[in-house]
Amino acid sequence: MEKFLRPEKFEGREGTTSEQWTDWYHTFTNFLDTIEAVPDSAKLKLLINYVSPVFSYISECTRYSESIKVLEAVFMKPPNEIFARYKLATRKQQSSETIDQYLQSLKLLAKDCSFKAVTADLYSQEAVRDAFITGLTSSLIRKRLLEKPTLTLEEAVQQARSLEMAQVNAEMYASSFSSNNYSTVTAVVDSDSSPSYASKVPEEENEMPEVAATKSACSFCGRLCHPRYLCPARKAICHKCGKRGHFSSVCRSKVRPEERSSIKESAMILSSLTLARHPLIVLVSVS
Repeated sequence: MEKFLRPEKFEGREGTTSEQWTDWYHTFTNFLDTIEAVPDSAKLKLLINYVSPVFSYISECTRYSESIKVLEAVFMKPPNEIFARYKLATRKQQSSETIDQYLQSLKLLAKDCSFKAVTADLYSQEAVRDAFITGLTSSLIRKRLLEKPTLTLEEAVQQARSLEMAQVNAEMYASSFSSNNYSTVTAVVDSDSSPSYASKVPEEENEMPEVAATKSACSFCGRLCHPRYLCPARKAICHKCGKRGHFSSVCRSKVRPEERSSIKESAMILSSLTLARHPLIVLVSVS
């Protein structure tokens, strides 16, 4: 019988649940019961042999009962009443579960809910508290409330209000910070796109090959994709169509032949006016 009840070694890895420890401890206790008249010192030696992976926890213990208390303190996590009731309230029947299996699952979840005889008023407050936490739209607030092992309705409401106000203030701060940054960037872009700045930029830098509007190219200036408020062509006037907001190198409008001839005529007129304002003087030497 002894060899059939001999337990496996207790690994005690990170994430070991209270149920896993309880199951192993019951198996180990049954194993000790099959051995007649086991002194306390022998129990401690057997325990050390079967919990060698976590021996460091009980290395200074000299008694079996003391070692068990230390291990229980490490691996027996106190139940979280609030989270346990949340799990019970939100547990749904799985498609593969029978009615009896689903009922048994609910009963197991109810064990950690700390149900006890209470007055009708207290029972009502606990029911409202559970419904309040379950129905919150903010998953962040619900998560913070579920971290509490115990919580009254009044405490839950007060903490939820504080968390909600903190969340609203954080969003207002983020919005204000983003708005200030946008204003600063816009001011810089406006100053960079002024005539004095534009006159310093070589023409070949403004003229880019015709580029289709893709994810990697800006459809307004032809350069690498960037936010609209950072585009150097945001206030530029196209030499091709005369519209504001893009460079002529990426202009999609088509110029009709009559418009092209009109442009040439305008250019000739401007050229003649320039010559008229600045007469050409030729020096002739006569021998």
